[in-house]
Amino acid sequence: MALGLLVLGQVEVALTGVDGNPVAAHLLWAVVALAALYRRSHPFVFALVCVGGLVPVAWLELVPAWSVIFPVAAPLSVFSVGLYGKRMVPSAISAIGFALASILIVWINQLSGEAGHSYLGFEWVRLITIYLGAAGAGILLRDRTETLESTRLRYESLPPAQSAIEAEVADSRQQVAREVHSVVRRYLDRVQISVEIALERLDKAPAASRSAAGKAREESHKAMEEMRRMLGLLRMDSGAVIPTSATAPIAAPPDGFIHRAAKLAARQALFLLALLNGVVNAILIADVAPQLGGEDLAPVWRLAGATVTAALFIPRRHWPLVTVIGVPISLFVRTWFFGDLLPLDFFVWSAAFVAAAYLRPLPVAVAGGLFVIAASVGTAWAIEPETPWQAFVAFSVTTTVVWAVGAACRDRIRQTTEIEELEAAECLRRKQAALMAIREQKLGVARELHDLVGHSLTAITLQCAGVERLIPSDLPRAKEVLLTVDRLGTDANRELSELLVALSGVRGPILPSLDSLPALAEQIRERGTRIELIISGDFSKVEAGPGAAAYRIVQESLVNASKHSDGPVKARVNLLRDRIEFQIENPETGVSGAGFRFGLIGIRERAEAYGGHLEAGPDGRGFWRVQAEVPVSPTTISPLS
Repeated sequence: MALGLLVLGQVEVALTGVDGNPVAAHLLWAVVALAALYRRSHPFVFALVCVGGLVPVAWLELVPAWSVIFPVAAPLSVFSVGLYGKRMVPSAISAIGFALASILIVWINQLSGEAGHSYLGFEWVRLITIYLGAAGAGILLRDRTETLESTRLRYESLPPAQSAIEAEVADSRQQVAREVHSVVRRYLDRVQISVEIALERLDKAPAASRSAAGKAREESHKAMEEMRRMLGLLRMDSGAVIPTSATAPIAAPPDGFIHRAAKLAARQALFLLALLNGVVNAILIADVAPQLGGEDLAPVWRLAGATVTAALFIPRRHWPLVTVIGVPISLFVRTWFFGDLLPLDFFVWSAAFVAAAYLRPLPVAVAGGLFVIAASVGTAWAIEPETPWQAFVAFSVTTTVVWAVGAACRDRIRQTTEIEELEAAECLRRKQAALMAIREQKLGVARELHDLVGHSLTAITLQCAGVERLIPSDLPRAKEVLLTVDRLGTDANRELSELLVALSGVRGPILPSLDSLPALAEQIRERGTRIELIISGDFSKVEAGPGAAAYRIVQESLVNASKHSDGPVKARVNLLRDRIEFQIENPETGVSGAGFRFGLIGIRERAEAYGGHLEAGPDGRGFWRVQAEVPVSPTTISPLS
């Protein structure tokens, strides 16, 4: 850039001459080129030289009538301040300040009579668009650069894939182990209590001993049913379908309306600026069109043309060829067929930038830039064929400079997009790997449960049934069998505890109960989510199996609501005589991800495992609602249980 400005300034002064001192002109543009050399490290110096240089340019007459260097250097310096300043906000304010200062200098120059002619309203709009557009382009590209850097840092800060997977697997193993231990251990304890009662009453009250043995058989049978439910849940979890597309959605934090609107405006800033430019110009030029030799076109047609031209910038990211070809053609149609007078600078320069920044590969970008220049020069000639050739040269050179800026930005834009896609793909890949590992772990837990505890429970059930037949006919044999059952229960409890230690590394059950729901809601509130929790009933008597399923349903629903919604969450949990009812609802805002779908599958399977049901989805009023029901035995919540 520095070399280009140096050559451009010196050649222009040498070939066209200036009304002022030629030596001063050569020196001025040499200083501008030198300042451009340090535009990255000292962008404010570059802007001060270029914008400050407008003063001697105007008052000392150091540029020709159709200058090329004049409209190139100052906007580039404003662009550099927005892009290369050290901090975002001060740089943005400074870039806009330098842009306004440039416009102010031109305005003062016109008031003093040094401008050569009086600017019309639409020419002021063009000037404002050029300088503020340069400042905005630098600010937006800087945002791209900072996004690239922050994305790269986030990507580098991700923990090693294996360690992340191991952490998720460990969490899953701990959760499964605690639930299994808490659910099955309670029944085993009841079996042993019943066996002890049967042994105590065997000699004195055989009938009561037989009843206690029957109670032990029933509790063992219930434990086996819980085991089957747990094994079924583990196998269903391990059969869940995992999306394989690298573009599957990743869970994202919810955005507020203002944030989403700002992001949309930033992505379509070029379209919005082009639309504003076109509409204002269409309004201002309507009064002076007859004086300039244009047709008396109805304002509605001018506004329609401005809207169509601006709309062609919308697909520039995904279909840049539509913008590159469509914008010059629309400008030609508006001027040649409809007699619509308008300044071409901003639209042509923007199309040239799109050609350089988005067209792939580079030869196509070059061809697109040449097409924009050729078509715009032809359009300008169609508007004013008497225009001096120097003006066409200046217009072509400035368009080429803008194309060059776009070419310099193409790699940065591509790298930002690629790194964002790589980050999303890596997160998804790690999620898939973790889920695959968790599948294997859960299948392993199911096998261990079947091998270690399942055989013991089967043996206990059969032995208890045998005891009932032996009492009162063969009490010594019944006592021997009861002692065997007691030993089997002790062994099963020990094996279950060893399994818990092996899977989670802790001793003793650490499974939250439904009584812990207020504490869970408070934990989620601390993350910034508003939760209204209403519970009714005494949950202390609920069996461990349905209680654990109910707790996980509420936990998963509240956590998902906090992740995928930014509105208040309302949760109701009611314990009735024969069932637990749930209703959790939150506004439909934010983005749901893969993790949300898997969680929904899991809690639905938990409800169905106990004979219940779960429904989740939009309620038609802008809310996401989860409704579930888990049956419990009436005796479960009675005082006798």
